[in-house]
Amino acid sequence: MLALSPGATQTEFFDVAGDGAGGGSPRMSAGAVVAAALAGLNRRNPPPSVVAGRSN
Repeated sequence: MLALSPGATQTEFFDVAGDGAGGGSPRMSAGAVVAAALAGLNRRNPPPSVVAGRSN
């Protein structure tokens, strides 16, 4: 089991909610978030949680 904390992710949400909804924080692509999660799962001793993105 793995808990993923993705932070702001570039999705259609911002198209609907507007760019101001992100609070000005940089957004990761969905692919980069998935890659971070898979990298955590692929570790020899997977951590209980992964925080995706340096700014998070």
